Amino acid sequence: MKKYLFFSFFLSSLFTFGQQNVPFDQQNFKDNIAGLTRAQDSISAGDALFYDKRSSNDYLALPYYMSAERFNPNNDILNYKIGACMLSHNSPFKTEALAYLEKAYAINPKVAPDIHYFLGRAYHLAMEWEKAKTEYSTYLATLNEKKNAKEIADTKKKIEECNTGEELVKHPVKVVIENLGPNINTQYPEYGVLVNADETEMIFTSKRPETMGSSIDLGSSQYMEDIYISHYVNGEWTKATNSGTALNTEDNDATAGISLDGKTLYLYRGNDGGDLYVTHLTGDTNWSKPELMSDKLNSKYFETSVCVSPDGKIIYFVSERPGGFGGRDIYKIDVDTNGVWGAAQNLGPTINTRYNEEGIAVHPDGKTIYFSSEGHNTMGGYDVFKSSYSGDIKNNYDPKKWAVPENIGYPINTPDDDVFFCISANGKHAYYSSIRKGGEGEKDIYRITFLDNDSAASPTNTIASSKHNKGKKATKQLNIKGVILDSSTNKKVEASVDITDNTTHTVIGHVNANAEGEYHLSVPIGGSNYEIMVTAVGYHPFIDNINVTDTTKSSDIEENSISLKPINIQSLPVGSSIALNNIYYNFNKATLRRESKAELSRLVDILNKNPNLKIELSSYTDNVGSDEYNLKLSEARAKSVVDYLVAHQIDSNRLEYKGYGKSNPVADNRTKQGKKLNRRTEFKILAK
Repeated sequence: MKKYLFFSFFLSSLFTFGQQNVPFDQQNFKDNIAGLTRAQDSISAGDALFYDKRSSNDYLALPYYMSAERFNPNNDILNYKIGACMLSHNSPFKTEALAYLEKAYAINPKVAPDIHYFLGRAYHLAMEWEKAKTEYSTYLATLNEKKNAKEIADTKKKIEECNTGEELVKHPVKVVIENLGPNINTQYPEYGVLVNADETEMIFTSKRPETMGSSIDLGSSQYMEDIYISHYVNGEWTKATNSGTALNTEDNDATAGISLDGKTLYLYRGNDGGDLYVTHLTGDTNWSKPELMSDKLNSKYFETSVCVSPDGKIIYFVSERPGGFGGRDIYKIDVDTNGVWGAAQNLGPTINTRYNEEGIAVHPDGKTIYFSSEGHNTMGGYDVFKSSYSGDIKNNYDPKKWAVPENIGYPINTPDDDVFFCISANGKHAYYSSIRKGGEGEKDIYRITFLDNDSAASPTNTIASSKHNKGKKATKQLNIKGVILDSSTNKKVEASVDITDNTTHTVIGHVNANAEGEYHLSVPIGGSNYEIMVTAVGYHPFIDNINVTDTTKSSDIEENSISLKPINIQSLPVGSSIALNNIYYNFNKATLRRESKAELSRLVDILNKNPNLKIELSSYTDNVGSDEYNLKLSEARAKSVVDYLVAHQIDSNRLEYKGYGKSNPVADNRTKQGKKLNRRTEFKILAK
């Protein structure tokens, strides 16, 4: 723990138990009335904060109380107040509280009605389980069932947490936990850690003095949240830097989630009660302007963390909206093949409790989630839990198919807050925020290395507690990454990459390679055969098989660079059609979605390189709806593409558009995949 200036003097006075109580009065300090007056003033200033019912940040009174303690270390109520302050929610001094509380009790066993509760909390955090339970039980005996129902419930829960902690400590999981050190952590809180798939970049939240605007959050009395970035270079994390105005404002800005390839970042911003935003990496280091996410997700209530399934079709998020099971609950939203967001669905009572849930993360297998909770069988504060879904989560969702959440164990979990768990793509490491002795400050960021695949913490362990998943294992993953190149020039190509399971004929992974042609995907291991398809306008599609056997190691990263053969426009006859594979519209509308930009930009490039080329934009639909409706819709969509091209300085005389409705299908409209293929946009060569 970093030493704080006003604590540098206190060690000499911690173990002077058994002394008489020394009140702050003139009789005891006849020779130092001036010092007594200063101490009394300090206590008054501390009391104004300690007894302020509008704030839970009692620890702010500590500098005043410690100043008085330096003058007189043997006062019962002052030692009690110091210990109570140190145990408050945002305090970085919790491990120091026990000595002061024990001293207060030794001086005066009746120092305060709740002294036994605070002693219980201090022993609880020190993992002295039996002492903690004794103190909690002693406190319980002083409470009235009618007047103190809330306190009784809280204390009974604390005793249950001690019982859980006692059992978990007997069976520690095999992990190595490392504090990431002063390049990442400070005396201020660090949390919300996000790491990209190959663990080369870390993005996290911190409350530091250099926050944008240097302002204080009145709710927490701490600095505003800002987002920081570090890179893993030569075996260590670089000094974290503030991400600046690209991601931060003068309000609270926090990390909320990241895509597997690290190219899409989700943010929390404190405006409008707390909403979620999304930004995309453009180039190597630049983030696009954060955009407010859908109102299907955001509400007038508090929303925090978010994550997206590997195939991009399910969005999980945490919200405090009414109608849940407790404070903050975990919800999901399905996104259909047209990009339309469904209604938010609560994950149900197997996952959510009457307490808070936080920090949702999805394993690359798409079925296993990690989250933190104050409920379930926590050993104190937030603990990290794990659960898997046994059915098809996208169709006929049944909340009963979640496995009973499993505490991932000690020493990952502690009696204090352990939250925002982030699993690496290869399953070897995890990163999270924890409050533990020996850290740099309050919450610090730690890295976990898994040593045993059979532990509850491991992403590949047996989930024995679930009747739905008994004997099953969370799926191991193979990471596939590479660069997409132009076969003739070796230049990097932006492209779309899809992974399809050849057994089920479903797309299990989709990413858009960035401007540097880089992509990163993860597929399940287990004897499956997958098809990888890479498409980019102006290039012939690339299709290949990926064989993944049971012997493939989950830690492997398959380097899979791909060369795309360019289509020679000049060699194609007039009348040839070329598919635009990544043009997306809003449901039942002609509005181009943001995801279409990369493909349209490539089409602009083709037209600029072939100045005599004239084309027809052709749009098609599936067979849902009347002929008249589909013709009208497809024509409007084709026109929207032409409008985009004209807006990007392509001469309108080179462009025509036409809607063909549901005519000329290229696949069977009786299947979802067939319908998706038939909803397409092409361009036809009219002249060159």
